[in-house]
Amino acid sequence: MLKNFGIIDGEPMATLENYFRQCSLLVDCRDLACMAATLANGGVHPSTGQPVLAGEHVERVLSVMATCGMYDYAGSWLYEVGMPAKSGVSGGIIAVVPGRFGIGIYLAAARREGQQRARHRRLQVACRRDLGLHVFTRTASPDDGIGPRLHGRRRAVAAPADGRNRAWLNEHARRIKYLCLHGVIAVDGAEYIIRRMREMAPDTQSFILDMHEAIGISDSAARLLNQARLGFADDGIAVVCSRIRDRPTIMGPLSKAARRDDRGFLVFEDNDLAVEWCENEMAREIERPQVAKGSLADSVLFRGCHPRCWSKSK
Repeated sequence: MLKNFGIIDGEPMATLENYFRQCSLLVDCRDLACMAATLANGGVHPSTGQPVLAGEHVERVLSVMATCGMYDYAGSWLYEVGMPAKSGVSGGIIAVVPGRFGIGIYLAAARREGQQRARHRRLQVACRRDLGLHVFTRTASPDDGIGPRLHGRRRAVAAPADGRNRAWLNEHARRIKYLCLHGVIAVDGAEYIIRRMREMAPDTQSFILDMHEAIGISDSAARLLNQARLGFADDGIAVVCSRIRDRPTIMGPLSKAARRDDRGFLVFEDNDLAVEWCENEMAREIERPQVAKGSLADSVLFRGCHPRCWSKSK
């Protein structure tokens, strides 16, 4: 049929054989996500950094995905969700926001048209509500959601009066990290922030997320940050927030992200109070009981006793 309409030239069997082989590839959701992320990254594999597809081919692939990748639902998909996407007969779907985001998901294969329409509709609602990454929405780059990194030495306050503790805290001040969050934080921005935190985690005791310049955070981004907070807590690293008082666009999503058995983020009025709490947590490391050193002969209890007495008591 394609040959009769002049869409392809030459013998169609070779083209069909190639198509059938491509449809027979065995992939999982991670493979789909890597494909989508590679397209979002201009044809460069996000993990290996190796070019996989030339830039001009990426443009053509995304154009086809946007116009007909979802078949009969391509128009409503682009209008409602705004992400170039491609669905397959097996139930796999990839979606791409160029330069920002790639996702791979799996839905059970639908044989009847009504089932397929229902699945596409559920996927539309999920992507629009949970991701909010319409390609025609003016949004910043994900790395714009995080400002310069600061450390505790810049604002270390309220350290214990003990000179030894103060010196120790000053020496280890870099274990308290500030992250200044900016703008509207979407799911890809949260993922970028978490990756930066993981890079800094080896020499970190506490993270302070300064929300003063953040305008808002999506529900999906709040869930990602909350999951990361719990993961860091398992590794002995605290994550706290500061300067979000009377900020419902931030407090609301963060509160909803907390599980029923979880008290959620610890929030402070300002950075100084957050630093004080983090310093107190660090100070516990040097306030552990010390094991007494020396022999029983040096103890006041055995002063004046014959050596035979305290030697037997041992």
